[in-house]
Amino acid sequence: MNKFCVYIPNFNGAEFLKTIKIPQGFDCVVMDNCSKDSSEKICAKREFKFVKNKNHVSRVDNWLRCIDHFRNSEYEWLKWLFVGDELNNNAYAIISDSVSNFPEAAILIFDYDIINNSNVERWRATNKDFEIKSFKDVSQDIISRGNIFGALLSTCISKRAVEFKIEAPDLDWVADLQILYQMAKRGDTVFLPRKIGSFNSDNRKFFNKKANHPHSYIEILEVIKNIIRNTDDLDDKAANDFILRSMSGCLRYNYANLKGVAKLQILVFKTIFTTFRQIFKN
Repeated sequence: MNKFCVYIPNFNGAEFLKTIKIPQGFDCVVMDNCSKDSSEKICAKREFKFVKNKNHVSRVDNWLRCIDHFRNSEYEWLKWLFVGDELNNNAYAIISDSVSNFPEAAILIFDYDIINNSNVERWRATNKDFEIKSFKDVSQDIISRGNIFGALLSTCISKRAVEFKIEAPDLDWVADLQILYQMAKRGDTVFLPRKIGSFNSDNRKFFNKKANHPHSYIEILEVIKNIIRNTDDLDDKAANDFILRSMSGCLRYNYANLKGVAKLQILVFKTIFTTFRQIFKN
């Protein structure tokens, strides 16, 4: 029985499925969201397991269906892979070795490269040899730094992390953060400085549309607010410092790149930010 499975949420990703390399050692399940292209034929040819939704659902609901399928499967670890991304040839060896070293972990977080046009930037899980974080540690880090998990590509998820039903996220941009935060309640999250793949932002329409948008920052603030309200003994000042940095970065980016109505959105965001700060103080 194979312990590790790559799950690919798919919608009309035939060209990606035709060429993607799944490192030896992984099984592969394609969770298809009613594609109209040749995805199913390609999966059959490549011996990927093809699971087709009965009806088209949202992108995040398709992620949740991957989780539901994994929960009821024989596999012990889920490895995400999204259309346009890549896993390194040694990803299986790295993940398998990490699971042996940290068998009780709920989530493993690894390094990956972010590809944007011709630029390549490393997203780092940690600057230490490894870090083991409890749920409280994760909560504190999120309110201090934002999304500490990176893209879902960075994660490998244990069966333990999905023993309970994952509540559907209510925020679009930070849906992955909301999902992983629920999973982090089930055990330690381990951060490891070993690169397992590449995140290609050029192939992400949603990412390119939402990155640096004022509303995306507001969603991060909403997550932070909820964590502070529901978790005792957290350093609220760290949250306040992070919010200040986020607002400053958002304002600088959008004033430099947007005009007209978009600048009006920034002023609205600034007003909302002020309101959030008042909520935190209370």
